[in-house]
Amino acid sequence: ETAALFPDSFEESELGMIPKGWRILTIADMAKVVTKGTTPTTLGKSFKDSGINFIKAESITDTGLFLRDKFAYIDDETNELLKRSRIQEDDVLISIAGTIGRTAIATPAIIPANTNQAIGIIRLNNPSLSYFIYHHFKSTFVQQYISERVVQAVQANLSLGMIQSIPVFTPADKLLNKFIEQTASIKTLQQSIAIENESLIKTRDLILPKLISGELEVKGED
Repeated sequence: ETAALFPDSFEESELGMIPKGWRILTIADMAKVVTKGTTPTTLGKSFKDSGINFIKAESITDTGLFLRDKFAYIDDETNELLKRSRIQEDDVLISIAGTIGRTAIATPAIIPANTNQAIGIIRLNNPSLSYFIYHHFKSTFVQQYISERVVQAVQANLSLGMIQSIPVFTPADKLLNKFIEQTASIKTLQQSIAIENESLIKTRDLILPKLISGELEVKGED
């Protein structure tokens, strides 16, 4: 059934042969927001020991996971000052300075969150396409497209304009809707696992100091 939704031929486009009936859009066509953040210290604000998650390039793995021990934290006042870069659920995040091209999707488990100028934020007109764009960004085509446009300065970086220009090979609506349908269950499962992991981390952080101090003892079987 799914295979029948794919075209049986190709046609010429400005980027070469593409499946018949597909369109070439850009991120600018598909997004209502393409932005990046600011480092709090440039505003005279400091990081905190806890509070709003602050995501950096090193907070995202090559496989699109978040490393919570690599998060920094800001307070509510700083988060308000940096409201342009407050992250929302289903935002597509991509590292655009230093380590280029790491991509992730913002899930409820990391929100509220903010970020700095090393992370680009892409907020789509249709948030249900976030997984489609995520996988597109992971493709060889986009990774090569990005690598050819990296600006080599003191620190390698990509401009927001370059991100907006990334071509997106977009299937016909029926196939695209099938993709959304198929990935919805995966998204729900991933979010459920992320929430469970967060609960386990909190439990570990609560119990471990008590085990180390001897306040809590683990008794073996007699």
